[in-house]
Amino acid sequence: MLLAPSQFVTWDFWIIQDERGMYHAFYLQAPREIDDPERRHNKASVGHSVSKDLITWWYRGVAIDRGACGSWHDLANWTGSVALTPAGDYMMLITGRSTQENGTIQRIGCFYSKDLYLWIPDPGNPLMVCDLTIYHPYHVTDGTTTWRDPWLHWDDKMGQWYAFITAQKKDETVTGCIAVSVFRDQNQSWSIQEPLDTPDYFDLMECPVIRNENGVYYLFVNVDKRWIKACAPQWVDRKTGTHLLKSPHLWGPYEYVGCLLDGGIDVGGEHKWRRYQFFPLSVQDVSNEVVGVCWEGYQEDGAFLGGLSAPMTLSLNPVKHGHVMT
Repeated sequence: MLLAPSQFVTWDFWIIQDERGMYHAFYLQAPREIDDPERRHNKASVGHSVSKDLITWWYRGVAIDRGACGSWHDLANWTGSVALTPAGDYMMLITGRSTQENGTIQRIGCFYSKDLYLWIPDPGNPLMVCDLTIYHPYHVTDGTTTWRDPWLHWDDKMGQWYAFITAQKKDETVTGCIAVSVFRDQNQSWSIQEPLDTPDYFDLMECPVIRNENGVYYLFVNVDKRWIKACAPQWVDRKTGTHLLKSPHLWGPYEYVGCLLDGGIDVGGEHKWRRYQFFPLSVQDVSNEVVGVCWEGYQEDGAFLGGLSAPMTLSLNPVKHGHVMT
């Protein structure tokens, strides 16, 4: 278990393995003295820990702090992802929120590193803002933009970088979707595109991760059961946790498979996240399994843990098997 450092509470995370086989976990962290864990969201920086085995972790401090006063991320840093570039250095995308709009607008910026420790911001930050001609500017329940959690993906077939982003389509029902941004080498900029072709019965799909295994694209998304619309087919799992979709094509259409990780819990009459955001490290399509770790949040007694689980193996066929395998 990656327990929160003594001075921090932690939550959303992303992991990469370096050339020596060390795992680097980056995650959102906020001061532990906050009296209510739900108030952590407006104080988040990006923390960094390393591990040889995904079980024992060493804390390495703040990777990316909140920005200077007046910047695009001076209120809080939110979820991102990290990837190794063809040039041999690392690129990290993160979500930023600013005090100038009281955090209501989410933007995406980029940072670069040679060693996963020292991160240099792109001078053009923020590089991706919500395209209001394609995507809905405000989350219908709380009045803030839904433009966050960018997942970096290099596609060998197309030979280019993509960012897949939690967003909402600008349609009559404000449908949750995965927005697409493509990096254009010729002008060194990101271009916002139409979203992936995914089912239209989620209000939100958070922290997307895409893995390509033997020509199949596995899309892992995180959903609160309250974000599953009434119009969803009966065979869609009404569960809080990590859900799986898959497609033979990067852009879709993606078909719904099921809930891999059932992580909801009721604490004192309130629905909470006990286990959330399963992060797939490897997909094994021969055995129909995926290996990864997840975030551990609220416990049965209502305490907030905030850390990473030990590695676990889940079935890629949760509907077929009728239950989640851990």
